[in-house]
Formats: sequence, structure tokens, C-alpha cells
Amino acid sequence: MKLTTLLSSPRKIEVLKILKQKATKRDIESELNLTPSRLSQILGDLERSGLVERNSNIIEILPKGKLALEIYGVLSRFNRFFEKFGYFINEFELSDIPSWLIARLYELDSIEVAHNSGGVIKPHREFSSIMSRSDTIRGYTPVFFSEYVDIFLEMAERGVEISIIVSDDVFSRIISDFPEDLEKGLSFDNVSFYVSRNRYRFAFVVTDTHLLISFYLKNGVFDYTRDFVCCGDAIRWGNDLFEFVRGNSELIDRLKLNESIRR
Repeated sequence: MKLTTLLSSPRKIEVLKILKQKATKRDIESELNLTPSRLSQILGDLERSGLVERNSNIIEILPKGKLALEIYGVLSRFNRFFEKFGYFINEFELSDIPSWLIARLYELDSIEVAHNSGGVIKPHREFSSIMSRSDTIRGYTPVFFSEYVDIFLEMAERGVEISIIVSDDVFSRIISDFPEDLEKGLSFDNVSFYVSRNRYRFAFVVTDTHLLISFYLKNGVFDYTRDFVCCGDAIRWGNDLFEFVRGNSELIDRLKLNESIRR
């Protein structure tokens, strides 16, 4: 049996789910309301495919069957992600996200859109709300909001662990307009600041509870009007994206900051 054939058969998937614990034919017939002949047919297909094993009246799922269920779970989560985000995919530039994270977009199946009603120069309300409840903040931005300077300084003073990566043009803007604020931020042991060697066409923040991510439109304009908010496994996905960007970034300490200001 091809895996695609199995995954398109809800009854066979249901049987495999029950068999994650050892079960008898009678157990399965009762739970799924199947006739003995129909169940025998399903079990025969699963057994010939090496997914289950029958020992007398006990049926046990094999490692191959467990893997098939894992794959089914991933595909189900991809479906949920597409139901929520598929409408936007053709609008956004996603090619800067590495392929190994594109393959894990199912981890963002909790994704919801948060519209910005504060105008393009104001932080999103959802962003400010989540930041105020966070103990850890990591993120990257190629766009600059002056309001974020005070927000991050206040969080640094509260002891929030902050690691921020900015694009080179954002760094230039900060050292031009807010050098003292940046130097103050770098004085905190709980703050790390980086400048990316590449300009990625997305912006995101991952906290201990949420991932917030925004994108550039296909026409090259950053979408200020929408953030996408996720939780659960999306936090791991966001942390992995942060490590990817940080791997292409330079740590800025107070010495390097002073060197940049003198240039």
C-alpha cells in the first residue's frame, strides 16, 4: 500500500490510532462501529503493508505504522496552517526563510492575523501586549520604529532577557538618532545586540509564549498593517529562525558601538 493511499483512508488512520495501544478486533469493531468483515479487510491491508502485526486476537501497531501516523499528523497540521495562512502566501516574499524552516511551517498551525489599527508608525497593539508579559525576547527587524527604543529600554530595566538583531540600515539610524539610548541598553547584562550581514525580508519577535512575525509584500514594501501571531511549537520555530539570522550577524558591544559612532 502506498503511503498516499493510506493517508487518504480515514478508517485506516482511525484503526492505527486505536492500535497505538494494543487492542483486539472486538475493541476496534466496538469503537469504530465496523463490521467484522470490513475490519478484517482493513487489517489485512495494514498487515500486508507492514504497518500492523496480528498475534492471535491481539493486534499491535509496528514502527512503520507509528511513523505513518506521525506523517499523517504533520500533514494535518500543514492543512490547518494553509487554511489560516494560505490566503496570504501569494502576497508575501517568503524566499528569505531557509528551506528547512519552510518544511516546518506546520509548526505555525496556530497562526492568527493581528491587524494594526495604530497607523504605520505605531507598534502593533498585539506586539505591545505580548511584550509586556514576556520574560525573554529575541528577534530581528529590518524596519525601524522609534517607539520601540523606550519599550525595549523599559523591558531591559525590568530584567527581561533581550536579544535583538537589526539590519545594517536600522543600525545606522539608531547610532545616528539614538546613540545614548543604545549605549544604555548595552550596559545591561541581560541585553544582546547584533547587526545582520544580510537584509532579510521579514521581521519577527519570539518570546517565551508567542511568535510574532511580519513580512514584505511581493512589491518590496514592508506590510505594516498585519502581524501574524502564533504559540505552541511556533516558539521553537521562531527560536530556530533567530539562530539562523544570528549566525549571519555581528555582536555589537559598547566598544564596537563607539567605533561605529566615530566613523
